[in-house]
Amino acid sequence: MFGFSVFIAMVIMVIPELIWILGTREYWGTTACVVPVVIGGYFSFIYTVPVYVEDFYKKTKYIALGSMLAAVLNVVLNYFFIPQYGYIAAAYTTLITYVLYFIFHYLLARKIHGSSLVSATICICSSLVVCIAGGIAMLLESKIVIRW
Repeated sequence: MFGFSVFIAMVIMVIPELIWILGTREYWGTTACVVPVVIGGYFSFIYTVPVYVEDFYKKTKYIALGSMLAAVLNVVLNYFFIPQYGYIAAAYTTLITYVLYFIFHYLLARKIHGSSLVSATICICSSLVVCIAGGIAMLLESKIVIRW
């Protein structure tokens, strides 16, 4: 998990250049959207660890419940924030939804299994690495040398 977070942090640091290389001119200013979406993707990936526990113990109804709750939360957050902040809000509401989705499954898997497969300290430190990298990448978007 920590290795994956370091990899994602490195990807985040080059997002402005990736957008510049892979996207057209219309997308060049979308770092504020892409960074939270990538961080959300990180949480979407790491949530699979506790979901395997739920699957192993045949508690798959919780996977469906978590998905439904996350979908409803995302729609509600989008309903309130997109009109006020525009499309950028969708990136952040998706990030919030994935963070809460991971926390839900992490706590549930811990309860089902009796302990965690991955310690809370590793989860928190790994997640902080990714989130701090995202903040740095957005703050230093125009400072390529420092970011790299």
